[in-house]
Amino acid sequence: MKEIFSEYIQPILGPILTAILGYIGLRVKKYLDSKMADLKKSSAEKLKSDTITKVVQAVEQIYQNLHGEAKFQAARQNILKILSDNGVEISDTELGMGVEAAVRAINQEKGQEENPWPAAIDLAGEGRGEEGDHVSYT
Repeated sequence: MKEIFSEYIQPILGPILTAILGYIGLRVKKYLDSKMADLKKSSAEKLKSDTITKVVQAVEQIYQNLHGEAKFQAARQNILKILSDNGVEISDTELGMGVEAAVRAINQEKGQEENPWPAAIDLAGEGRGEEGDHVSYT
């Protein structure tokens, strides 16, 4: 019996076990790579959100004499600089939507309804509005 095992079964069993363990190793690596990518993505999204919120708050505090497009451009430049320094990319649409959301949150905290940055960005792509216009999302 030992002779049969060592002569016939062992030479076949070794490569089969190696293949199975190799397959399991590849699956584990793929799973871990996927989890790392998800973690990096969520980390980048959090950095974008936090950066936009903090920069909009800072621009509101520092540039009180600016309005509309000028205030948006001040925020945009600072947001892009910070994210670029951290190796994070952001689209213009994502930046504009983030700024609008941050401004709205600030206004809700203050109890204001009006946007102090009117027509800062036109998300519908119909051109910039005049100061005093409001961005339409419809």
